[in-house]
Amino acid sequence: MAKSTLTLIFAIQRAVLYPKQQICVVTPNKEQSSRFVGKAREFIQESENLRAEVKGGINGIHTTSQNTKIEFNNGSKIFAVVYGEGSLGVRSNILIVDEFVRTEKEVISRVFVPFLTDVRTPRYIDLTDEERASIPEEPNKQLYLSSIRGADEWSYHYFEEYLNYMAHDDTRYTTVVLPYQFGLKNGFINRDIVEQQFKENKENLDMLLAEYVVIPERGTANSFFKYSSLSKCQTNIKALYAMSDSEYVLYKNDLTQWKFYQEKLPNEIRVLSVDIALIESGANDNTAMWIVRLIPDGNKYTKIVSYCESMHGINSIIQAKRFKQLFYEMQCDYIAIDIQGNGAGVWDILTAPTYDDARGITYPAWTTVNPDDFKLNNRALQISSNAVPVAYGVRTPPELLYNMIINTKNLIDKQEISLLMDTDDAVEYLNNNYKFYDIDSSEDRARILNPYAQTKVFINEAINLEQYIQGGYIKLKEKSGRRKDRVMALIYGLWYSKILEDELNTKPNDSILDWVQWA
Repeated sequence: MAKSTLTLIFAIQRAVLYPKQQICVVTPNKEQSSRFVGKAREFIQESENLRAEVKGGINGIHTTSQNTKIEFNNGSKIFAVVYGEGSLGVRSNILIVDEFVRTEKEVISRVFVPFLTDVRTPRYIDLTDEERASIPEEPNKQLYLSSIRGADEWSYHYFEEYLNYMAHDDTRYTTVVLPYQFGLKNGFINRDIVEQQFKENKENLDMLLAEYVVIPERGTANSFFKYSSLSKCQTNIKALYAMSDSEYVLYKNDLTQWKFYQEKLPNEIRVLSVDIALIESGANDNTAMWIVRLIPDGNKYTKIVSYCESMHGINSIIQAKRFKQLFYEMQCDYIAIDIQGNGAGVWDILTAPTYDDARGITYPAWTTVNPDDFKLNNRALQISSNAVPVAYGVRTPPELLYNMIINTKNLIDKQEISLLMDTDDAVEYLNNNYKFYDIDSSEDRARILNPYAQTKVFINEAINLEQYIQGGYIKLKEKSGRRKDRVMALIYGLWYSKILEDELNTKPNDSILDWVQWA
């Protein structure tokens, strides 16, 4: 709905008409600050009058990482700072906070609202002291912009506070809400696209209502995962991407030449984690796949969730091949796989070599990482001496499942995992690194956006899971027509990540003598 552009137009209008107006724009990151201020270039190119107001004309717009600002000949300035504790000491007359849903109220109140302590005091050289003193003090202004997210976010509660002030005739406050109907009326949005989204994504109705109708995503009073905690974990901007078959054939001898390739770091471990559903499963069952990157950090792993994919109504042979495709293409080390129910049949196929005719490669047979797991290994269709021990077979007796669920909740509540950001937040990064705006292929555009979109659906699934107690243990239940496959798949991967982390802590520390001998 171009809320940032509309706000920039307001900021330019204030800067031009009110000399020495200092306007501060707070953005989540440097890329967004450059994008916000950089929009002014097209306005200046189209307006000779505006060029005359800006110091240096078109060259008066600075969007470097260290200096993002527009200076005006009358002493006004629009400048951007990145959200964080390091911005103390700045002064302004107007504070604009972009995507304030991604901020914390305490930081805004402590760091940024104090920017507004200075009042604009133009000279009014033609007025006497008495006349100047009689002019009312010009109030400073605060503007908060955001797409909508969860109803339990502080940002939404703040919006409700503004509504309450307005309801009590406090004219200092106002709110503007821009639903999809506004875009339809003004030709920004295609009606057919909106209708298609609602027809094809009925299981994600809450997410669509937030996206198009500005109704916040709401969990329930009994929701186990909270939106506020999940959104704070959305700190990963760097997704992994999957190849097409033709791309793999072209680059399989040197994957680093592929334009979307991302290097695996030294000592990094990658875990593919899956929850399986088959073609005969219910309409609300998906097979979900995650890739979790584990980066060593002392006696712990930094857990970065970098990829998600899902499939529905696919038979076990195709699914098994897809798991191996992702595993080797993404340079994974382990797979955490649900081997109960439908998963058992897929595991049987994985224990044999798999020929991928589309990619012209034979993947090896797999076995479990635990040699004591005889029952699982004995299910192999053919015992292969070359089977690779990469699989952690997930079973979920009540106590173990309870521990898995609690482990995931603790990681989320403590923000010890890094989930992918929203698509809107990542667009500038995608454009800088992959020239997203220049990509003509709809397949490439969908691929580059998919991990972020999948993460958004995962969060919607998570906040709609309700907890209940059975046999003394917490269990999770999806609402009718909803899914929880992405949630369960990630729970499995994070549990195996904990096992690897526990093993990391049980390894004996190298002595100084060992280090000297190695050196």
